[in-house]
Amino acid sequence: MDQLRTLLDLARQHYEKLIVVLALLGLATTVWILNEVRRREVEKINHYLTGIDRSPNKPLPPLDMTPHEAALKLTEKPLSLDFSLPHNLFNPVKWQLQRDGQVLKIETGTEVGPPVLEFLEARPLHFIIAYDRVTGSGYTLVVTRENVETPRQRARIRTQAMVGLTNEFYTLLDVKGDPKQPTELVLQLKSQPDPVSVAPGKPFKRVDGYEADFKYPPEGRSFSNMRLQMTMRFAGEDYKIVSLSADEAVLSASSNNKTYTVRRKQP
Repeated sequence: MDQLRTLLDLARQHYEKLIVVLALLGLATTVWILNEVRRREVEKINHYLTGIDRSPNKPLPPLDMTPHEAALKLTEKPLSLDFSLPHNLFNPVKWQLQRDGQVLKIETGTEVGPPVLEFLEARPLHFIIAYDRVTGSGYTLVVTRENVETPRQRARIRTQAMVGLTNEFYTLLDVKGDPKQPTELVLQLKSQPDPVSVAPGKPFKRVDGYEADFKYPPEGRSFSNMRLQMTMRFAGEDYKIVSLSADEAVLSASSNNKTYTVRRKQP
């Protein structure tokens, strides 16, 4: 008991030294453990490197670039997205009720609208100057303008002509034959550069336009005496005639200004 008490007294007197000794022993142990771990890791690395040096070097297989080359070739051609009929992603199939009660399936877009409009007939519209008679010291000529827009303006207009006299349509340049019974009158029109002639029974005629008849079978509609700039309504759309000849009409849709060409039916 006395020895134990003595040891305890020494420990109380020198406990700081004991703590330092224990700390140094712990530190030494930690260093030894770390060195052992490092030595083992170095051995593993050396063993791994030795195995790599002794193993045969096999070349890497060639890369298969076929999919990538195919993808590059696709980029050389611009992508074309065709959403027109009969593609139904943005153009669902339409069914249209006809006047006879039948339901028409719109698959290609040519079942209705301008593609089925029939151009039946076209008639020329003339600008006419006809000799009427001798009037005093001059002559009466009748002017007819079939192509003007207002129907009242299409009426026959009587004009007085004297040599050198100019009106809104012409200038009389010369009178051939007996002035009281002329065989020919030479006129200079304002609307064309070359002189023209008018004689009794032989009027001057010039085609200034056309009027035409159309038919739209899906709705049983007919359009008669249609002229340039007139509008027809069919298939739920207004179409203006922007060009008209003896064999061809060009229509413009009012909604998008898209044009359509309709050709006259041949007999």
